[in-house]
Formats: sequence, structure tokens, C-alpha cells
Amino acid sequence: MFKTLWTAAATATAVISLAVPAHADPQQETVPFHCGDTTLTVAVAPANGTFTPNFDTSSTSIFKPTQLVITKTVEDSSGQVLSSTTSTDVLGQGKQATRADTVTCTATQVLPGEWVGLPADETLVGTVTATGQFTPRH
Repeated sequence: MFKTLWTAAATATAVISLAVPAHADPQQETVPFHCGDTTLTVAVAPANGTFTPNFDTSSTSIFKPTQLVITKTVEDSSGQVLSSTTSTDVLGQGKQATRADTVTCTATQVLPGEWVGLPADETLVGTVTATGQFTPRH
């Protein structure tokens, strides 16, 4: 009886182990950031904060934003602008001193309308201008 139970348990474990694929960390969305002459690919950190650090995927650097200017533009299929809004967020509401190693980076991403609740023939163009620092310095 014990041998039969042991065989059944071992078989079930083997089947479950083979049926479930191994997964590493989940894929993170990456965005090209243009910082002067340098283009970095940053991964969006898994957090909900406005000033969440972003990771440069090709190094150990982390971009820590202190100001974000976000422009959201809705365009029709011919590229005509239907609406546009811009918002600015400043970490500490401008109470921090400007550091000498501050850099400004920009990123743009185009999303199909159906991804963001717009009609299928419209797109959302998001542009971010981020001011901040890299740690460690570039």
C-alpha cells in the first residue's frame, strides 16, 4: 500500500512539474529614454508612485526623476490632433536644490486607441520630459 501511494505521489509531482513552465521575473515594459546624446532603455519600476525610479536595462544605473512634464495627445488616423493636455509634477513641490548632475530625458510612446478606451481609429501619444539624476552617475 505504501509503495503504491508513494508511486502515485511521485508520478503526480512529476506531471505537475512538467506541466508548469518555469518563469523568471515577469516582463517589464521598457521605454527608450533620450538623454542628450545618449539613448537608454529604461524599465518601468513595479510601483505606483509618480516619482518611482526607473532602471537602465543595459547597466546598473537607476534614473531618479525629480520633475515630470507629461503631455497626452489624442490623434485621429490622419495624425490630426483632437485633444492635448500637459501636466507637471515636481518632487517636493520645488523645495529641493538643483543638483549639478541633473539631466533631462525625453520619451514618447504611441498607444492604439483601443488599448486606452479610445475609438480604434484614434491613438494616444504620450510624451514625458523627465528631469532627475542617475545613480550611480553616468
